[in-house]
Amino acid sequence: MKAFMKTVITLLLTAAVMISPLAAPAKVQAASASIGFEKDLETVRVDDVVAVTLKLTADAIIGAFEGYISYNSDVLDFVTGPETIVGGEGILKINDSDPDARFNERSYLLFFKAVGIGSCDIKLRGTPEIYQAETDFPMSVSSSPLTIDVLASQKASSDASLAAMKISPGTLTPEFSPQVFEYSVTVPYETTTLLVSAVTSDTKANVKIEGNDELDVGQNRVLLLVTAEDGTLNKYVIYAAREPEKTAPGGDTPETTGTPDNTDNTGTAEQTSEGGNTAPAEGSYFYAADEDDGVILYAGSKYTIGKDNGSIKIPEGYFKTSILISGHTVTAYSPTEDLSSDFLLLILSKNGGEPELYSFDRVEKTVQRYSSSKKDATINSKPSSGYSTIDEAELKKNYDKSLHNLTLVIAIMSGICMLLLILTIRMALKSKEKKSAPPRRQGTGTRRTR
Repeated sequence: MKAFMKTVITLLLTAAVMISPLAAPAKVQAASASIGFEKDLETVRVDDVVAVTLKLTADAIIGAFEGYISYNSDVLDFVTGPETIVGGEGILKINDSDPDARFNERSYLLFFKAVGIGSCDIKLRGTPEIYQAETDFPMSVSSSPLTIDVLASQKASSDASLAAMKISPGTLTPEFSPQVFEYSVTVPYETTTLLVSAVTSDTKANVKIEGNDELDVGQNRVLLLVTAEDGTLNKYVIYAAREPEKTAPGGDTPETTGTPDNTDNTGTAEQTSEGGNTAPAEGSYFYAADEDDGVILYAGSKYTIGKDNGSIKIPEGYFKTSILISGHTVTAYSPTEDLSSDFLLLILSKNGGEPELYSFDRVEKTVQRYSSSKKDATINSKPSSGYSTIDEAELKKNYDKSLHNLTLVIAIMSGICMLLLILTIRMALKSKEKKSAPPRRQGTGTRRTR
């Protein structure tokens, strides 16, 4: 019986061994590959040719390889590479379908020419396909990009000036000069686009024009951004004032007169002031005009534009310069030497009062009285109505008082903590002494007899 059972068990085990390869599917573990890029130049400048190596590394023999490479064609231009890589204008296609499949590493050498200043990422686009040579099974692929920063050529020009600039319609005020960076022009209501043509002094510089389309009624800011070959940037500004719409006599809207530099979008009409000059309705326009009292600035209120006669103290860190308002040259003080700040200081007299410093927002076209107690940082913030400024000395006094009170509280709390610590230590020592003291001896009750 035992022999029979042994024989049956042996047959069952043999059958299981023979059937198991047929019942269980073959387990295939997918190979993996990684893709990376390397460049030969540490520093890349315009006109340099940089060699970029595309490297494949896998844990199996590499077969066919297909994929796409993307790059910024404004910074790099593809020059040449292996026959299996073709394309340009920012996209390269790789189709290596019949490789020498004997290794688990492979590399491709590509050459790019640096044509522009900037940063460029060379990377695989989408999901590349790498196949195992033995099985033609696709591998799982990971990749990492290569960033190339292109600098200006050492011989690059830093000339970011304009040689000529013309507009239509209208005439620039003042007349164009490469060293003058601000201009003004007034165009009729019918004009919605200011045509601007500009020629750079250096042929390798380029110019970009912004803000000359869809002009609003009132003042518009047209920018000409000139970038030199080495990346130097200059900014020319045209303040284009589009006049309000004029209506025929008897219409609902009175005819406007004069040529204000700025109106609000409602097209509010001007009012006639004494002496025959025109003045805007309160808060309607921002412009300057010649009057009997001198050059008058209308910015919500009437201000007389003054000059520094020595009685006005200009804050430290400000540079004397000048700006154009309605064709009038106005002395201003800028926190930056290149006049790039949108916030300047002007010397104005409000309603015939004494000259004072005012903060002028060149973007919003607003002015606000400047307080010398304000920190310089407030000049670079947008002024808002109803904002009360706390004197700097008062702030310092309050701060010192708070600091003194805080120091006193900390000192008292420290003393209390120290006292509690000493009491805790003493109690711990007494408890330890009681535990370590020997027990007192008791009498044996035996009385000595004589």
